[in-house]
Amino acid sequence: GADDATPAPADDSAPPADETKEDVERANVRTDVSGALAKQLAHLVTEALKVVKSLRLDSSQVGGHGHSRSLAYPRLAGSHLSDAEMGHPALALAKSVIEVFSLDERCTREVQTLRQSLLRFCHERDFTSVSYFRDPCAVVLVRGLRCVGGCGEVSDIDLCRDEMISQRNWTCRRCNVGKYDRGEAEAHLLNYVDREERRYSCQDVLTTDVGLRTLTGRISRLSDRTHKLRIPAREHVDNLKVLTRVAAFHQMDDLRDTCTALLTRDGWTELVEEEQQEEEA
Repeated sequence: GADDATPAPADDSAPPADETKEDVERANVRTDVSGALAKQLAHLVTEALKVVKSLRLDSSQVGGHGHSRSLAYPRLAGSHLSDAEMGHPALALAKSVIEVFSLDERCTREVQTLRQSLLRFCHERDFTSVSYFRDPCAVVLVRGLRCVGGCGEVSDIDLCRDEMISQRNWTCRRCNVGKYDRGEAEAHLLNYVDREERRYSCQDVLTTDVGLRTLTGRISRLSDRTHKLRIPAREHVDNLKVLTRVAAFHQMDDLRDTCTALLTRDGWTELVEEEQQEEEA
């Protein structure tokens, strides 16, 4: 009879009643990262390593020193890392992908395991400076650039990352008729360099022994290791180097000459070396 009907078997694939949709998604993401995606990435990195080794071999056979021009990274306006800091292309690929995956907090442990695995493929030790991702492109934002000869629109333009500006095309995005004034952009950056130079030169010096601050005049170098700059010399120098490259790329002669003159002052090398020694100690 109807009362003797056999109940339908339970669906083993269905999630437990107390498991939320977020829990299911989290589990699926973790499975994908540790499974299929890990295999695909391992394959891509392995193939990239084969190309790197092949190019290095070709370079050595023609009298090179293990480095090929084909392995060099393009030097664009925002390129602020050396090839050594970037690592070889296979390592750069692995670091970039891992950096994207690490944005998802649902699979932190799986991403860390994947990172260690890919670093082993690339023959790179964990915790070395080159094993960590650093954005290869700097940001140099100029605010309030006006379209000249066109719509007159005012825009904020990144001289390093804007797709058209990076191709030295200063045409207005809105009207495609007028152009952004490169001279105005250079004037903005010259004012910025002047402000930053005064801010660095007149900064407070921290006395590490008692924690007090002393206002200084012109900073040349620190003769006493009990004193520390609030704005590190390396940070200021790196900023000037980025602006020098941007100036050279976009043919801003006044900006390039100004930054070059500031970088060739006496005392920079000693200050940066002292800071690096303190970081390593």
